[in-house]
Amino acid sequence: MSEEQGGAVKIKALKPDELSAFCYKFSLMMKAGINSSECISILLEETDYPREHDILNKMYEYLDMGEPLSAALRKTGCFPLHLINMVTIGEQSGRLEQVMTSMAHYYQQEADLSYNIKRAITSPALMIVMMAVVFMVLMVKVLPVFKQVFEQLGTGLSPLTESMLRLGSVSETAALIFTALLVVLVAALLLLLRSENGSEILRRGFDKLFFRGDMGLALSRSRFASAMNMMMESGMNLDQAVVHAEELLKGSLLTPRLGKCIAAMEAGTPFPAAVAECEVLSSMQAGMLSAAFRAGAAEESLANLAVRCQEEADDMMAVMLGRIEPTLILILSLAVGLVLLSVMLPLIGVMSSIGT
Repeated sequence: MSEEQGGAVKIKALKPDELSAFCYKFSLMMKAGINSSECISILLEETDYPREHDILNKMYEYLDMGEPLSAALRKTGCFPLHLINMVTIGEQSGRLEQVMTSMAHYYQQEADLSYNIKRAITSPALMIVMMAVVFMVLMVKVLPVFKQVFEQLGTGLSPLTESMLRLGSVSETAALIFTALLVVLVAALLLLLRSENGSEILRRGFDKLFFRGDMGLALSRSRFASAMNMMMESGMNLDQAVVHAEELLKGSLLTPRLGKCIAAMEAGTPFPAAVAECEVLSSMQAGMLSAAFRAGAAEESLANLAVRCQEEADDMMAVMLGRIEPTLILILSLAVGLVLLSVMLPLIGVMSSIGT
């Protein structure tokens, strides 16, 4: 649903994968020599999705009135400011096709990063809910049944089992409330992950909780290298690219380092030296960048660095998940095993007495 605000139509923001698809299709048609208005007209005819149809229709109306593509993107209200600024630069430099190609690649990387973070959040969260539900069912529903059986057999439960049973009896309501709250929390996380703003909030929170070390640094470096490559391919000069990269990475581990890097560049330090001096990239990565700048292959080097840093971050995330999931399974197994042993040991004693 959209609403008029100050002459502009505000529509729900597009996700990174949607932005990537839009930029990619637009760049393909521009390579074929089709102008912006005709590109949007073709996309409008091909789409079967009502929301996408509304967005493209509004864009076509603005373009048909003589507005440039950047203005049409801005007035729809669903495209990020960064994309609008890059399209403006592409229009001014005559490199709009390259801009859209670079932006398609950039937003695909952002979509991949969001997917990895969703996977890192969702899997452990669901396992924690499962652990809570299983343990509460054992304490609240299973142990009372065994207690009645043992009482009928003229014996009792072990002290540990009695303690767990009392805990289950006293806190049955609290346990159910806790489990329900846990389920609601996980559901809220999943809903947040479905929106761009929610994903960004979770990403920043996840960065602060889990990505403060090497993994967070690798992710930030990957985004930095990808953003720099995209902006330089689009015709932006180096100084402007670094400033825009700092805005894109605001709140990340690289933010203070990029601030120092910009200050060093303003003082006359070359970009590769400033990056190395301020530890924006690792010493090995900075060395590769310096060699590439001397060889005139800066854009290719930045693209390669983005891939390397992303692979490094993916490997670290896989290691983290590989540790979290077995740990949760071990905890659940120990908890269930403890309950079963505390029930089975008295039962074995009863069976031995009956046999004697």
